[in-house]
Amino acid sequence: GDSIPLILSLPGAPTIAWCPYRLFSTFQGAASHAELHWKLGPARYLLVSPVFHSIHHSTDRASFDRNFGQVLSVWDYLFGTDSSLQERPARTGIADDPLPENIALQVVLPVAELFAPFRRGQASSGDVRG
Repeated sequence: GDSIPLILSLPGAPTIAWCPYRLFSTFQGAASHAELHWKLGPARYLLVSPVFHSIHHSTDRASFDRNFGQVLSVWDYLFGTDSSLQERPARTGIADDPLPENIALQVVLPVAELFAPFRRGQASSGDVRG
């Protein structure tokens, strides 16, 4: 999150004022999760770059709890949660749970994992079954 939605919600702000912000934040969110090597130069101290945010997804424990920003990186610099790394991590994701390369399997796998305990009869005693 950032403070722009708060400013736009002030009384009297027209609904159309959200449009440029939503367009920018949607593009920015997609770019920050793309495998791009953009660093944004000095603007990196204000805006999240793909390299900055990729560190947040690193499998390296030294990068855990770092670079939380979605749109504005200034908050990470302000609160000391920024990482000193300047390059994309070698590996991202969950270290012990590799994600398949196939996009269809990436969509199906989480659903299959959600129901795996029921197939094995290992659902917790608090689960309701019909």
